[in-house]
This record gives sequence, structure tokens and C-alpha cells, in this order.
Amino acid sequence: MKTKYYKGVIPALTTPLHKDETIDEEGLSRLIEYHISAGVGGIFVLGSMGEFASLEDKEKWSLVKLTVEKVKGRVPVLAGASDTGTKRVIKNVLMIKELGADASVVLPPYFYFLPDQKEIFKFYADIAEKTEFPIVIYHNPVMTKVRVEFETIFRLSKIENIIGIKDSSGDYPLVERLIKEVKRDNFFVFQGDERRLALAIAAGANGLVTGVGSLAPRIFVELYRAAAKGNIEEANLGQEKVLKLLSFCGDSWVRAIKYGLKLLGICEDYVCQPSTSLDDITKGEVCSTLEELGLYPRS
Repeated sequence: MKTKYYKGVIPALTTPLHKDETIDEEGLSRLIEYHISAGVGGIFVLGSMGEFASLEDKEKWSLVKLTVEKVKGRVPVLAGASDTGTKRVIKNVLMIKELGADASVVLPPYFYFLPDQKEIFKFYADIAEKTEFPIVIYHNPVMTKVRVEFETIFRLSKIENIIGIKDSSGDYPLVERLIKEVKRDNFFVFQGDERRLALAIAAGANGLVTGVGSLAPRIFVELYRAAAKGNIEEANLGQEKVLKLLSFCGDSWVRAIKYGLKLLGICEDYVCQPSTSLDDITKGEVCSTLEELGLYPRS
């Protein structure tokens, strides 16, 4: 089953919305073309940046369907299937499979209890068995409060249709160990901690999954290519640009990225309620940063 090879930059896209929180199809089209023209290696929808936990189900599946249609097979499409229980995730994965995406990205179970490593292993193994569809482990303990230990990831990597991991733990020694001991042709390791992208690629990670990259994909593609070629100086310059992008997000990261995309003329900055619009200070920081990076010429 592990037929596709994933590498490069896979942006975790924001979800373009109308004011009523339905999918903005035209904004989505512009966003996808913006990323594909930048040279990304895939498209990831319904991640944290995509507001997966806030969207209505009908809008989630509309988003996946439209993304598959608009990408037209040019790059792989990954879609988030995360939820609070095994049966709910299986149902989500099967829907994503039916809609034609290439893989599903799944957080460990969260909210109701803190699972131990045996429960985490069984959770992913059951999903893999019941769906017969490519599954990517999404490790984000900052958001879920659930840590997946190295030994569990190692065991899961042996399951045929568990094809890789996006690690957003911020635990670089774990990523380094995954690269050295788990990464292989049929199991990829993607760095999701945007503070250490150049470091991880230079160490041998297959690629980057980035939420902030939804705003400026070309910066991330150039960083990846430089690091993969061993051009550390250029990669570090790219990393400095990434840190500038991160600086204005703070606790407003989805709203800040969407406001930046609005400035670039790609989509509106509507977010799912109860989130609200950015304050004027953060809007100014977004504008100034984009101008400094040459992405948004102030009139």
C-alpha cells in the first residue's frame, strides 16, 4: 500500500471561509494555486491551521472534495481525520478515502482521558486495519496533552499502511532519533516544529509540514531545497524568515495567517466562531512583517 513517496514542503492550509462559515470555493482555488505554483510537495487540509475541530462536518467533507478536485492529482492531498474516539476517526478516514484524498492525518485520542502507550498503539493499529488507507501519525502534545513515545512510533511504523509521522512536539532529540532509527523508504519523518526546520532537513527529515507556510510557501520551499542540498547558510537565512513569520502569530496564529492571506488577495480572514477578528496592533505586525519579507508592498 505504501506506494507514494512524500517529501518536501506540505503546507497545512487554512480553510477559506465565507462569513457564515461555509467553504469559500474561489478563495480555496486561489490558495491551492498559490501553493502549487510555489513548488510544494503536497497539500494538507483539516489540520490545526485548518480549524478541523471547529468546522461543521458538511463543510469538512466539502473542503476535502473540493481540494481533491482542484489539485487534480498534481500533488498528494492529505486530510485530517482527528477526533475523540476510535470509531469516529475510522468513520472520518473512510469518508476521506471515499472523497479521493491520498492519506489521512490523525492525532492520538484526546480530551476524555490520557491514554497510555498500549492504548495509543491499539488506536492507530485499529484505524489502520479497519480502513486499509494510508495513515499519518500527527504528534502534537502541546495541543492534545498526549505524548506518543519513540517505542510506540517505532512499532506503529511496522504497520503497512501507517506511512509516516508529522512531529510537532518541539522535542528535537525525538525527531533526530526518528530520522536515524525509524525513517525509511516506506515511513517518512516530517518536521512540524517551525523553529527547527532547517536543522531537521539537514539531519535527513523527509520534509516539513507547516501551518505558517500557508501564508508564505515559497520561503519554506526555498528553505527545504537549500537544507536538502547542504547549503546551510542559505537554509539558515530561510529559517530566520520563518522566525519572523512566527513572531506575529502569538495566540492569534490562525487569525493572523488568514489576515495575511487577505492582504495578499487570496481569501477573506473569516474564522470559525467564537474566534473574532485580529486587534489592530497584530494587524499592523502582520502587514509590517509581510512588507519586510517582500511579500506585501505597502501602497
